[in-house]
Amino acid sequence: MVRGKWLLVLGMMQGHVFVSGESALQEACSSSEEAQCGADLDDVAMLQVQKVAMSTREGDEKPAIAGDVKPAVVTRQSQEEPEDFVAYTGDRALQLQSSARYIEALRSTDPAVKSFELQMAEIANAVYLSENTTDWKILWHKVVKSDISKKENDRVAIYEKRSHNKHECVIAFAGSNSLLDFTNNVDLDTKSFCGMDKKFHHGFINELTVFAPVANEGAVEIVTHKHCADGLYMVGHSLGAALAEIFINCIDNLWDPAVGTLPPIRGAWTFAGPGVSKVQLTDDSDAGHHRDHCFLGTRFYIKDEYWGDAVPVATYPFGFFHPKLKAVKLQEQDSVYSKSEYACFSNKAKKRPNSVLIPSVEYHGMVEHVKRVKEVYPPAPAPAPAHAHA
Repeated sequence: MVRGKWLLVLGMMQGHVFVSGESALQEACSSSEEAQCGADLDDVAMLQVQKVAMSTREGDEKPAIAGDVKPAVVTRQSQEEPEDFVAYTGDRALQLQSSARYIEALRSTDPAVKSFELQMAEIANAVYLSENTTDWKILWHKVVKSDISKKENDRVAIYEKRSHNKHECVIAFAGSNSLLDFTNNVDLDTKSFCGMDKKFHHGFINELTVFAPVANEGAVEIVTHKHCADGLYMVGHSLGAALAEIFINCIDNLWDPAVGTLPPIRGAWTFAGPGVSKVQLTDDSDAGHHRDHCFLGTRFYIKDEYWGDAVPVATYPFGFFHPKLKAVKLQEQDSVYSKSEYACFSNKAKKRPNSVLIPSVEYHGMVEHVKRVKEVYPPAPAPAPAHAHA
C-alpha cells in the first residue's frame, strides 16, 4: 500500500466506494467548478475538507451507480455551531480541544440521571484526554504509541463507577483519530488473531497487537485488586471502536485464567467504527449462545439524508463486516434528531452503513456523537427522595 500524504476521496468505481489519493483529487477537481482546489493539494486535504458526492440508493446492499459516475467534489455550507461543538476537521489537536470544551460544558450543567448510552458516549469522548466524566472516574490508564499513526499516541483507560453498592468499569480505547492517518494506512489484507480465523482487518490487528498487552495489564489490575465486580464494558470511537469490538471478541482467548477470573463482560458500546472482519464476529461464550451469538451493547453511526460519516462505510466495499451487535443510526432532519435501530442479528446491523452520499468529517467527530446521543436518549427520571416514616 502506498503511504504518504493522501486525501480522503470517496467516489464510485465499478459499484464500489473507493479511497484514493492525489491523482483522484486532481481528476475530481478538473471535473468540478465548485471544488476549492489549490496548487497544494495537501493543504486542501483535511483542513478545507472536501466533500465528495456519490450516487446511491438507500435500499441497496451496495452503492449503486448509473454508468461511469465521476466523483463530484463539493463543499458544505458552513453552519453555526454552539461554542461547545467545534467542528472536528480530522486534526487531533482540534479534536482534543473540542473534547475539553465539551467536558467543561458538561461539568457546568446541573447533573441529571443520564441515559446509559450518553454515559458511554461521554467516556468515548473523554478518553482522548484521559479525563473523568461527570459519572465515571479513571481508575487506571496508559499511553501507547500508535502503530497506524507514528506521530500520535493512543490511549487505553479503565473508568469506574460506584453506585448503589455496585462497582462497574469500562475499558475505553482511544485510537488514532486522524482521518488522514486512517487513509494513509488503509491495509486491506486479513489475518487470524487470538486463535480465530475470522479474517480480521490486518491494520486493526496490528494496532490491537500494540494495545493488547497494555489492556491485559489493565485487566490484571482489575482482577488483582478485585475491582469491577459488577461488570466490565468496552468503549471506543473510530479506530478505538474497531479495537473495542475485536477485543471483546477475543478477550476470553487472550486472558490467562491462572491470573484470576475476569468480571462479567457486559458488552461493547462503540461509535463511528469501520467493519473489522470478513467473517462476522459473534459472541460464542456460553451466555452468547442464549442470545443467538449476539454481543451485548450497541454500535452507533451518523448518517443523514445526504451527509454522513464516511469511516463506518470505509471497509465495507472490500468485504469487511460489523460484529453481531445492535446498530443505531443517529440522524437529523430539519433540526430534529432521531434514531433508527437495527437488531443485532439483522443484515442491516452487519452491513450498514454501506454507502454515504456526501462524507462529512465533522460527523465523524465524537463531539457530534455525544450531541446526538444526548438528544435521542433523554435522561431517566431522577429517583424520588426517600421520605421518613413517622
